[in-house]
Parts: sequence; C-alpha cells; structure tokens
Amino acid sequence: MRTLCFLIGCMLLPIALDPPPAHADDDSEPAKVEDLIRRGIELRRSGHDNRAFPLMKEAYERAPSPRTAAQLGLVEMALGYKLEAERHLTEAVGSRRDFWVNKNREILESSLESVRSAIGEVVVKGPVGADVAISGKNVGRLPLAAPIRLGEGPATIVASAHGFHPERQTVTVIGGKQIEVMFDLQRDVTLPANVASPEPAQTAPTDSASSGTAETVRKDDDTNRFHRFARPAAWSAAAGAAVLVGFGVFETFVAVSANHDFEQHIGPLGDNPQKMGLNCGADDPSHGGAGCNSLYQDLQRARTLAVVGYGAGGLLAVGSVLLFWTSSLGTRDGGASGGVTCAPSWPTGGVACRFTF
Repeated sequence: MRTLCFLIGCMLLPIALDPPPAHADDDSEPAKVEDLIRRGIELRRSGHDNRAFPLMKEAYERAPSPRTAAQLGLVEMALGYKLEAERHLTEAVGSRRDFWVNKNREILESSLESVRSAIGEVVVKGPVGADVAISGKNVGRLPLAAPIRLGEGPATIVASAHGFHPERQTVTVIGGKQIEVMFDLQRDVTLPANVASPEPAQTAPTDSASSGTAETVRKDDDTNRFHRFARPAAWSAAAGAAVLVGFGVFETFVAVSANHDFEQHIGPLGDNPQKMGLNCGADDPSHGGAGCNSLYQDLQRARTLAVVGYGAGGLLAVGSVLLFWTSSLGTRDGGASGGVTCAPSWPTGGVACRFTF
C-alpha cells in the first residue's frame, strides 16, 4: 500500500481531490484560498510538488480547515515530509462533519496509514542533563520524556554537555520500528581547573621599621603564586590547542565526506518524482529532494565545527605562548627559569624561538 501510494497514488491524488473552481470576479478571502488550491493542484499534476507546497501552505494559513489541511498534508507526503504530513492528514480525517473530507475519506485515510507506516521511533539514552539535537535542531535534554519520532531514512543525532566532548551517531530509522541509541560522553580533560589551593595567612609585622620588608615579601609571594599557576595553565592551554586543532582537522574530513554525499545523493527528482537522479542542490527548496536537507545540515555543521576547532585552537596556542613567556619573567635572576624566547635568525632569515623550562 505504501509503495503504491508513493509511486502511483501521490500523482493521482491531486486529480481525485480537485476542489470546485472559484469565481474569477470574486476577490474575497475564500476565493483567494480556492485559487491557491487550484494553482497548487495544477502544479502537482505537472509534477512540480515543490512549487505547489508554498501555495498549499499559504492556503492552509489563510483558512485552516479540514480540506486545506488535507491538501497540505498530501503535498508534504509527496515531498517526504512525513511528520508534517501525518499531522495535517490527522487533522483532516479527524473531522466527521466536513462534506469534502467525508467524500474523499477513503483516500485520505489510506494516505495517512501510508505516512504512519514510514515513521519510526528513536529512544535516546545517555548522561542526565545532556542536550540532544537532530539535524542541527535541539529536541530536548536527557532523559527525554518519550521516544523521538522520525521519518524513515538516515538521521544524525548529537549529544552534548558542558565539560564533555560532544558525541555524534548516525542511525537509519525504519518505518514502524523502534531503535535505541546510547551515548557515553567523555569528559574534556583539556579544560583548566578553577580550584586554587588556600594560601597560609601572613603574619603582620610588629616593628614599624620592618614594614617595607613585609610589603616586599607579600609582593614576592603574589608573584610566586602567579608563576605556580601560570606554568600548569600554559601546559593545559598547549594541550587544549593541540586537541582543538586535531578536532578541526577531523571535522574537515567529515565536511569533505558530507559534501560528497550531498552532491552525489540519488533520489526522486523534484520536478519528476518518478525519475531517480542527483536531486540535491544547496539553492533548491529544502536543499533538494527527499533526504537532501539532513545531508546539507550535516555538511554545514561539520564546516562550522571545523572553523570553531581551528579558531579556538589558535587562541589557546597564543594564550599558551603568552603564559609561558609571562611565567618566565621574574624567575631569571635566581632559581628555575623558563619561558619562550624568540629572536631573528641570521643569515637564513625568519624568527627562531626557544622554549626553556
């Protein structure tokens, strides 16, 4: 039934559910709605469901009714928007008094059954409080109150939480089935700790002649505390920079792979759903045919994450160099010395830097 509807029935539905013609000289709101539906059905008959969609949507928004909900649900069904089609078709068949719906009830209920059979459920489990996003859209925070309903096909699920590395999993949703996805987020060890050890209290000087010496001691103690903090922070920043740059490289490879999948995606063509071919385009409505939007969102997300990884890694690298340099100041006169020293390199040109610890 589902295959028959998607391959044959969806092309015949615009003919079976043709509305009565509107009077050309009537400028009332009902006449405008009828004109939108009529033009939308003509486009659907010629195989242009993607162009008919905005007309049917406008008709529904102007006059929400069981009939306009049905027409919108049918074109959403043809375009592969399964959850939206289910919602609007359910709204239509829920009416028991609408004459037009009762006349076409058999077709509408069959279409609704076909859409529902193409929707599956995903049970997401993982750390309490983690945010869950699908195709770049946040769907809630764990634990979720109910399984996530998705149209059948591939879906990318991302779980993230502050202080943990985000985790991404791609699953294949099967219509009428329920699958489970488990996330085990790993803590981000590159984040610096903000807890400082308490310092012992200073003894106030009793002799006024020693006040200058006491002030110097306090300043030296503050400097030593800064140096003790700066050196571990510099190493942490350097490690974080390496991890973030590596993350940027990884997301770059993900973006290249996602771009290939998007450009080479095979599916029903927008202007002729019965014909298969390369159906994705960045400038097309919903970025092309069925399945293209999620691939495009994966591509954009990977590009963004790569830029964030490179940018954050570069900032941490600069911060690490500055911390190494400042932590070396004031310690070169005695004791351990360290930091980074840069000077012109002759005769080859350029700059040579040397780390000392």
